[in-house]
Amino acid sequence: MGTGPFSAITLRVRPVGITVDFCPVCRRERSFRFAEACQHRYMLFFNRGPVGHAHHELTCTGCGAILERDVDERPVTMTVTSGSGEVREPEVLPLVRQRIADWEDMERRRQSGKLRADEREEMIRTAMLSFSRLYDEQLTARLHPATLTAVIVFMVALAGTAAWVWMDVRNHWVVAGLLVAIVGALGLALVYIRHKCPRTKARRWVAAALAPLDPSEEEIAAIKREMLTHRLRAGVCVKPWKMRKAIDKERVRMGLARPA
Repeated sequence: MGTGPFSAITLRVRPVGITVDFCPVCRRERSFRFAEACQHRYMLFFNRGPVGHAHHELTCTGCGAILERDVDERPVTMTVTSGSGEVREPEVLPLVRQRIADWEDMERRRQSGKLRADEREEMIRTAMLSFSRLYDEQLTARLHPATLTAVIVFMVALAGTAAWVWMDVRNHWVVAGLLVAIVGALGLALVYIRHKCPRTKARRWVAAALAPLDPSEEEIAAIKREMLTHRLRAGVCVKPWKMRKAIDKERVRMGLARPA
């Protein structure tokens, strides 16, 4: 997130409404919570404006998977005021409707065993690329700089208090209590950060999307090489053998394979 001691880049996500798309995890058309997302530069906790290109973030209301979509697919022509209670459904362009229909058609053919080899390869590729941007996120990418600073200050204050008690009071029980508080606070902070960062869920979503297709390690490695060619960080993060293990777990959970 950070770019210097007094500046930071933070991903801001502004809810807009509800939309529809094909969910590669649910494997059908789903309703999605629809939001505008863009990185913003902060200087001394003050927002200095957007950085780079905005995108739309879609969160499946069924499985919670997060997808990135181009802003041109759903033009937003009006600002939604927070607290208005209005649920908006932005216009979905015909190309999106056609994509949903195409994917639902391929899914029906997969279920009936009539999916062509090139279509299966395309479904594997799309399942992996759908979540590739999430691998680029830092764990603290969605935290406001003030929130992250408050967490750090709190942890330093606890550690400083523990050091002072040790040197001045030398009460081992008080120091032990403070150390437990520090570890507990650090644990809660890490849980909160992991909850806010969808990158920690990316591999599970990819595995769930790939499970019905049952790709081999070699097929996963081929898409990994494609990601590396396009300089996607997901190409570095994805390990074919780990992904294959995650797929096996998902297949057992879905009842597609027997437990080992």
